[in-house]
Amino acid sequence: MFKNHYLVLGVPRTADLAKIRSAYRELAKRHHPDRTGPGGAARFKQIREAYEVLGDPLQRARLDRQIDEAEGLSAPAPDLSGSDPEPLVSEPMAIGDRPGSISPSFEAFIERIARNFTGVGVPKGERAEAVNFELIMSPEEAERGAIIPFSIPVFHGCHWCGGSGSDWGFPCSYCDSEGRLTGRGEIKVRIPAGVRSGTVIEIPLGRLGVDNFYLRVRIRVD
Repeated sequence: MFKNHYLVLGVPRTADLAKIRSAYRELAKRHHPDRTGPGGAARFKQIREAYEVLGDPLQRARLDRQIDEAEGLSAPAPDLSGSDPEPLVSEPMAIGDRPGSISPSFEAFIERIARNFTGVGVPKGERAEAVNFELIMSPEEAERGAIIPFSIPVFHGCHWCGGSGSDWGFPCSYCDSEGRLTGRGEIKVRIPAGVRSGTVIEIPLGRLGVDNFYLRVRIRVD
């Protein structure tokens, strides 16, 4: 399983070298063993490795291909069985539809998602956090592999009021004066054939416009 170095530095895949360097310097300063002690050495090593990969065009391009393949965006390596994995479910698995499963709270989850689209109230130094999902597969499904679609809440500006929240001086009824509308974006996760219980797959959500969350899928074969 590849390491997603974008998640380590907390930067989107669209980040230029200057943004990558800035994120590295901030994290390296915060997690340097001189400050954190011997216990922080492993974290510091991850940060340095991430910067080395993302700072090298060839290594970064290789990582991008691995992420695309994990997201099901590019063709996987040939399958000796002669067939690609089939979707395991007919409808996307919705992230955030069960308020009780989100920590610290469903409201905080939605507010954090919304910050990606509004840019309002973004805490200084906010980094990507994991949205955890346990995927239970039968031994037969794990042996075959699969493609799992997930959906996650997204926001976009109200086309009626242009995002202002008002329509000719009156509250916009289309978006309830919020200036934005909610929707759902879909992303596909490729589960490789022969996957083992305990495998963790991490997928960035930058394609959906969400940079402060990433999806972490833990496989349980039962």
